[in-house]
Amino acid sequence: MRVADAIKRYRETGRLTGHASLHLDRLEAAFGNTRLGSLQTSDLAEWVDFLVHPKTGAAVAAWTKRHHFCTVKRFFEVCVHERWMDRNPMETLKPPHKDEDDIYVLPVKDAEKLFNAASKSIAVGRLALEAFAGLRYSSAARIAKADLDFKECGVTMQGKKHKSGRRHYAEGFPGNLWLWLEATPDQCWSLTERQYFEEKSRIFRAAGLKPEGKAKTEEEREQLARMRNVLRHSFASYHVALFGDAAKTAILLTHRNQAMLYQHYRGRATKRDAVAYFGIVPG
Repeated sequence: MRVADAIKRYRETGRLTGHASLHLDRLEAAFGNTRLGSLQTSDLAEWVDFLVHPKTGAAVAAWTKRHHFCTVKRFFEVCVHERWMDRNPMETLKPPHKDEDDIYVLPVKDAEKLFNAASKSIAVGRLALEAFAGLRYSSAARIAKADLDFKECGVTMQGKKHKSGRRHYAEGFPGNLWLWLEATPDQCWSLTERQYFEEKSRIFRAAGLKPEGKAKTEEEREQLARMRNVLRHSFASYHVALFGDAAKTAILLTHRNQAMLYQHYRGRATKRDAVAYFGIVPG
């Protein structure tokens, strides 16, 4: 059986929905006339590695590669189950890593747009904790006002509110963070995690940094993926650029490995831009 024939039968089972259909369209374009049994693991690994946008010819992001990988691997699992082929040629392959290529740093001009849009929002304090303290979304969404030490410019992350499950305290966060926190209405700290998620999404859309509604194109999906951890990545990149001290940045981020942090974030921003980034204040 040819790959194209197997994909046709797979579609007829009703298992294929949404963007997965596009992934198999691309597989068929590359291997449609190839016999299922003759597919080589190395050929499929190379196909995933060198996926490009059909319109622009630019390499797709690691996040998009992972989605193609998962769709196609599942397709071959079904082929084996249906006895259309004897083995899954992707069985031994690992999905593309989410490595430093997935790190996206928000340009200063976009960060300014974001906080212009956030300035009137009750969620601005939580957003500032992500952008100017590098807190993970999950920590910023659950933190209480009592966890903020305005006198020492420190933040306590209770164990139940932190990814590690352990209590952390760090101090020495940039001065602009505290200006945003001082301008934050008390209602901010009573927001539920879901309410903060919805308000944060609204702020990003108002700043023109997210597609309206659901992403309709691959470019829009990649934009959404880049925005997933963009504030924490931006804080780390700009903080390393400003101070040149990975150990200091690692402490604030509660990272255990400063060498890894320096490797991933060094050189992603200039000191000049870092000064401007941490100069974004309520106006």
